[in-house]
Amino acid sequence: MDNLAVLAKIKAATGCRVLMALKAFAMRSTFTAIAAHLDGCCATTPDEAHHGCQYLGGEVHAGVVAFSDEDMDLLVEDCAHIVFNSFSLWQRHRDRSAAASE
Repeated sequence: MDNLAVLAKIKAATGCRVLMALKAFAMRSTFTAIAAHLDGCCATTPDEAHHGCQYLGGEVHAGVVAFSDEDMDLLVEDCAHIVFNSFSLWQRHRDRSAAASE
């Protein structure tokens, strides 16, 4: 848990938000202890986003090279922020993602 103390110091000193990358560390048994020290998580799949939302709380951010229509339908339910890798990808999904934020 020393890493959590370091993150807490960084957050206090800078005012930044700390997100956990689920792709790098997804040991769900630790999420309860970790969640109190994080602002949310980063996900690269709809399943990761859902688990992050369900077990970590906070903000869920998603970003990947491409999203299918089915992925986007699931991601907009759980994500606070979605990163599009290209302008054309944003154009393809902008209506779907905008409707979810209303």
